Amino acid sequence: MLSRREWERLAEIESALHAEDPDLVERFETFSGEGAGEPLGRPVLFGLVAVLVVLALSSFVAGMAMVAVPVGVLAVAVALTGVLTLGHGR
Repeated sequence: MLSRREWERLAEIESALHAEDPDLVERFETFSGEGAGEPLGRPVLFGLVAVLVVLALSSFVAGMAMVAVPVGVLAVAVALTGVLTLGHGR
């Protein structure tokens, strides 16, 4: 956790950056998910859940229930974690 002085220093740096190069600030905000850009976490999480679901289904179809059940549970856990954490960013 940052101290109050560190927060103040970061605010000073951010203010100076805004004044000196607003184009860089705009590009950084878009890249980091702030502003108009979409946060990177959502597509990555969606991809991870999709891979886990495909792995669980293919394991189940292949008759490997000992693999399919834990992978399916993991997919649900990852999806719920994403909903709970990324859903609050709106």
